[in-house]
Amino acid sequence: MTREFEKYDINVPARIEVISSEGVESIFLQTTSVSAKEVFFSTAEPLPNNVMVRLELILDFTKPGNLSNTGTTILINVTGKVVRSEKVGMTILLNEDYQITKLRVPAMSDSTALPVETWY
Repeated sequence: MTREFEKYDINVPARIEVISSEGVESIFLQTTSVSAKEVFFSTAEPLPNNVMVRLELILDFTKPGNLSNTGTTILINVTGKVVRSEKVGMTILLNEDYQITKLRVPAMSDSTALPVETWY
């Protein structure tokens, strides 16, 4: 029996690292929709089908009214494969090798987002 997973229209910053013997190539995008098994990215330059990738997704949570602006950031690291590449974007099928790390950092917002260099 195949179980369907609900998709959520959610924009989450992501670093996508292509896994290949030719070196490392990283691109930075935002998710368009996410489910337990797949992630869709809108992009004019999708990766080709069957390309293996490593994803780092960043989820930021801050309690309303938190004066210290300290929130919790969750980093999700997972590998996957591009299973659908089209003009408007690509779908990555996620493996089950995910790792979740919880951090307490200053809250991120559009004006105080962590620089890309801190993602590594």
